Amino acid sequence: MEFFGPHADGFHGRLLAKRPRWSQAVGCPSAELSADAEFVIVTGDFKNPNNQCETDTVATKVFEREGAVVASLQIPHARGTGSSPQERDKLVAAVALAAGKPLRLKEP
Repeated sequence: MEFFGPHADGFHGRLLAKRPRWSQAVGCPSAELSADAEFVIVTGDFKNPNNQCETDTVATKVFEREGAVVASLQIPHARGTGSSPQERDKLVAAVALAAGKPLRLKEP
């Protein structure tokens, strides 16, 4: 996964950028921005970046804008399903504890 923002000027800015702001190798990735765009929530296989979605146990990491990991949880779930409300609550609590500011998630 590669992240170019903020201030990447969208698609055209990304094409002109020489390198991403930060990147993370992850297999079978899925990602979302927090509602306030303060954090990036990435779920996938961080141990095996070549994973083509063959495993059901993945990790979820929350990155702040500069690419530092704020929180990390091992969340087992079946492929194609999202996190449960309880898992999302754990993630919100972990970020609040580590970063001192709330993780505002979009509605599932």
